[in-house]
Amino acid sequence: MIKDCDIIGVRYGRLTVITESHKVLSGSLYRRRFICQCDCGNRVTVFLHNLREGATRSCGCLVGDRRRERARNVKNTESEARNKVELEQFSQCVV
Repeated sequence: MIKDCDIIGVRYGRLTVITESHKVLSGSLYRRRFICQCDCGNRVTVFLHNLREGATRSCGCLVGDRRRERARNVKNTESEARNKVELEQFSQCVV
């Protein structure tokens, strides 16, 4: 089991653990929450279990970054397909 002092400063994805926030009673168990600093500058409180399992890797900025990356890839793919069709149409006109 990792002690509190061992987890401070550890990185999980884009999050760096700063300090323990508080414990939440869940059923008969206490779940530990930690305050983390994201690479983008935001702070977020996260359950330790979610950090270790990889369920939480950022403050939410990662979702936006991935959405923009997918949109950029789709746009590039559509552009390449359109250019290919235009090139085929042009080559048919020339012949």
